Amino acid sequence: MSACGRSGGHRETSESVAEKLARLSPDALASLGPHHCESVLLLNSEGDRGAKVIQERYELQWDNWDQYRYRVEKNGRKVMDLTIWKGQAYQRQGDGRLKTRKNTHEMHYYLRQTWNQWEAAVKPFSSVLRYDYRQTEIVEGRPVHRYDLALESVVDPLPGRKGRSRQSIVYDSINGSIWIDDATGLPLKAVMDAGYRHVRFSRRPGHPGEEIRFRLEFRLRRYDFGRQQVTESPGQLARP
Repeated sequence: MSACGRSGGHRETSESVAEKLARLSPDALASLGPHHCESVLLLNSEGDRGAKVIQERYELQWDNWDQYRYRVEKNGRKVMDLTIWKGQAYQRQGDGRLKTRKNTHEMHYYLRQTWNQWEAAVKPFSSVLRYDYRQTEIVEGRPVHRYDLALESVVDPLPGRKGRSRQSIVYDSINGSIWIDDATGLPLKAVMDAGYRHVRFSRRPGHPGEEIRFRLEFRLRRYDFGRQQVTESPGQLARP
């Protein structure tokens, strides 16, 4: 199928692109075939109560549903190291030992729930994010459609101030691009830098309330197509 970009000689709308990305299933990984995927999300927040940094790293070495390795780190700490090797599931949480898991479907479920890091990254902007078609390119030997990211115009920058709501999100900026595979609709590459503010209004007259400022950076890349990714035996994987 032609995922996003030109279809029948015309460009798809931003709404159509967003809908297709949101509806992506991890089964598209099987359509793409063996490949390596890495993504990093960095979120800096700063407010009256101090500053905080969250960094998440995801790495997927994909062959097929019977053979892949999926690793997750948060703030430099290992969260999950999941391997399916010839249909058998192996799992390491944190710095613990590698354990055999009888229920492979539970391991598949973890991947299905967390695999789409793009949708997680753009969630704060889902109502105002616009995809502007730029051009069709070749990335890692595959035809892709590049879309640049932009913010839709927001008539009321503080819509949450109306009625009973005491908080609102103010969208400041978003820059970047996403390269979408023509055959599968999967993002092969993505770069995004964005800023927004979370404003909480005080219930006390004359009190300024609270504002938290966020800076978000996201990078994603898929590569090494067509080559077997998981080549280590479970015995080798048992070594941290």
